[in-house]
Amino acid sequence: MKYRKIVEVEWEDSWSSHHWGTKDKHVDAGDAPGRIVSVGYLVSRDGGFLRMTSGFDGQDNPNLECLHSIPDSAVRKIRQVRK
Repeated sequence: MKYRKIVEVEWEDSWSSHHWGTKDKHVDAGDAPGRIVSVGYLVSRDGGFLRMTSGFDGQDNPNLECLHSIPDSAVRKIRQVRK
């Protein structure tokens, strides 16, 4: 199996608004970035990013499913679930 290490990553998500409105309308409505917790196979951690996937096939050069690429600056906590 290519990727064995499973991690739980707590990270700060970004947020954007796609409608017109005053600052108060957006801020007071509670629109704000959220704390996200993702669990998956660790693909790599380099170049300022943590990359993890929810699944992969058995190829020598595996196809990845649902790849997350999270900037290191957004990562708040990492817990290793399996080595």
